[in-house]
Amino acid sequence: MRTVAFLWRTHTGRTLAAALASQGFACESSGAGLKRGVTNGVPYAIGGGNIESRQELVAMAAAYSVMLVFASDVADKHIADVEVSVRDCAGAHVLDLDKSGPIVLLGLAPGDYRVEVDHDGKRNVRPLAVGAQSHRQVVFFWRTKADRGRWSKYA
Repeated sequence: MRTVAFLWRTHTGRTLAAALASQGFACESSGAGLKRGVTNGVPYAIGGGNIESRQELVAMAAAYSVMLVFASDVADKHIADVEVSVRDCAGAHVLDLDKSGPIVLLGLAPGDYRVEVDHDGKRNVRPLAVGAQSHRQVVFFWRTKADRGRWSKYA
């Protein structure tokens, strides 16, 4: 998975992923577990609950400007059921998604945004700059309660 994610960040990788997706190689799951839509003119795709949908989303990523990934400190554990809110630099509402993840693709227009995510009452906010030809990947990371004692100095 790391190799695929790394390739997505390169022009050649995005081109290869798009070519494979157009030939049907990444779509063997037939969209199982994926949710696609458009809100306020912003296309999005949500999924990644299983390996097939993660592979399909990575292949589709070339068509989107932003990939959000939700993870926990437990090895190889991704988080779903995340509330996502995107606002532009003026604070105007752009997009709200409920029960999203563990991977969200967004087709945001170039500009500056603020992405707010909430999982289990824990909120995380990040600025996001999207360029004309950019493909941004942002990972949001939550620590589990079970691991807090070990890292109590950082909790």
